[in-house]
Amino acid sequence: MNPEQRIDHAFRQLDFAIKFVSYVERRKVELSELDSTAEVHIAGENVRVEGKTFRDYDDLATAAQKNFLITMGMTAAALESAFTTANIPADPRRLEPAADVRSVVWMICCAFRSDPMAPKWEIRTRFARTFALHLENVPAEVDLRTKDKSDFHIADIGGVKGYVDIKNEVKRLLSA
Repeated sequence: MNPEQRIDHAFRQLDFAIKFVSYVERRKVELSELDSTAEVHIAGENVRVEGKTFRDYDDLATAAQKNFLITMGMTAAALESAFTTANIPADPRRLEPAADVRSVVWMICCAFRSDPMAPKWEIRTRFARTFALHLENVPAEVDLRTKDKSDFHIADIGGVKGYVDIKNEVKRLLSA
């Protein structure tokens, strides 16, 4: 699978995670059905998962939100992998839009590296600055000057829409 395909697959998973959160929040998922014992053939083996994992919809909503976070981390890893494959290093000293996108992707990856279910920004001195991103829909700034050790919030990078714009910019940069 080439880097662009990996990115597309990863973001399809993010779409799924977002839709799952939406379905759970609107109670479009039947808790008793989802929380029953399941048997499935995965990775060449039969897997059995016992039921009674979730006490109520609040438990299921928490799991759906954590799934979204884990998927965010995986998409960041896919973007990072694409840059690495293209031999484009993260260099915060380069003050240009393409380098800023690259550095922000690296910082998102770092936030998810230690705990994907509770990501925290890990901003080293040279990355502690404001990055100017020239994205598809709107110029955006990602200010990481005071984020070190603080919780990662999707709003820090412009929300889901901003993150999708970052993904689109990565794909554009890789195809240039």
